[in-house]
Amino acid sequence: MSFINCILFKGLTEDEVKTTLDLSESKRFDYKKDSCIFERDDIPEYMYVLISGAVQIEKVDVNGKRIIMNVFREEGTIFGEVYLYLSHHSYDYSCIAIENSEVLAIPKSFFDANNGSNEILRKITYNMLEILSEKAYHLNQKVLILGSFSLRQKLSNFLLQKSRDSGTIQLGFNREELADYIGTTRPSLSRELMNMENDGLIRVEKDVIVIIDMERLAEIS
Repeated sequence: MSFINCILFKGLTEDEVKTTLDLSESKRFDYKKDSCIFERDDIPEYMYVLISGAVQIEKVDVNGKRIIMNVFREEGTIFGEVYLYLSHHSYDYSCIAIENSEVLAIPKSFFDANNGSNEILRKITYNMLEILSEKAYHLNQKVLILGSFSLRQKLSNFLLQKSRDSGTIQLGFNREELADYIGTTRPSLSRELMNMENDGLIRVEKDVIVIIDMERLAEIS
């Protein structure tokens, strides 16, 4: 992939990106499906850029229940960056490769504040603020879903967020993963999707959900 399309390097030329990565001593790693990129309680050493494949941010609670926080499939996606800015703070989640994946690992030392006089790094730091803002927004949206009173409200919030006013949602999850993402069980999820379809709110087409009544869905959420 061309890293110039990655938001972290927005505003930089191809040569500037290459020079920057060489100076940063970044590394490329290949991960087989189901292998761990980092684990909960690990101390952050890198910020990661997805080159290919797909990774999943998840947490398993004391009862063995998996909670999926996010799934990244788009090339150039940044992950693991928040924890670089927290002093002596380990990861609260694990990151698993859910497909054979290649990632770029940029060392934490590259973002040392002493490099602030470097114009290229200044641009990258500005881009980091945009990335962190997007992550904060995503987490706020996730809180809206998890804080919903009923399963129908959770699903309504999820569908409205993902539809982006188009009315069609291409699910990046299977049923079990979606259930883990919104905090329910797979049978309950399937039952509620069927009920919402019977009520004329949505239409389910394999891994696509079409919103039939956007206004009613908004009222539920």
